[in-house]
Amino acid sequence: MKNKVLKAAFSAAMIAGAGIGSAELFWADKAEAAYTYQSVSSLEEYATVADVIGYEPDGRIVEDNPYKRIATYSNKQGQTQYKSVFFKQQNTVKVMNLRGGQLYYGQLKTVQEDATTQPAGDTISQYPETAKIESIINTDGLTSDVVEDNYGKRIILFKDANGQVEYKSIFIKHTNMLKVIDLDGGQIYYGSI
Repeated sequence: MKNKVLKAAFSAAMIAGAGIGSAELFWADKAEAAYTYQSVSSLEEYATVADVIGYEPDGRIVEDNPYKRIATYSNKQGQTQYKSVFFKQQNTVKVMNLRGGQLYYGQLKTVQEDATTQPAGDTISQYPETAKIESIINTDGLTSDVVEDNYGKRIILFKDANGQVEYKSIFIKHTNMLKVIDLDGGQIYYGSI
């Protein structure tokens, strides 16, 4: 009987020892993988993340698989404050402030290399909302600046000769709805074109 108890205790000790040893190997592999460094500035979603955050942050990739890539970004004080999730198949990105919630969810933004402002009629003449905008406001002497143009909407700022924004238009593409705002007097038009 004493022999059976010793065998059982010895077997339990062997099994427990093997489990601990394999657990050490498992965690050592994970720790090594966690310290692999890859630059985030070369990622295709980096321009969108930097645009949403407002500066070029330092970041690190937390997870990268065939479907999504998760990266965290530090604020100017070096604390982790932002997180991005890039969905590879949909080509969309979600940017979150870890202290304040979601900041952006949508398609990747295209980076314009050298955006110069042109007279209002020159740059926006090809857009379907141009005729309606010109019937609402006098665009003579104003320059237009397309600040956002993506799948869902287009935002155009109209500036005077001093560079001050006078009007803003927001065109929702899938509903053909247009909003024109006088920045001194408020909304002056909201309707379909």
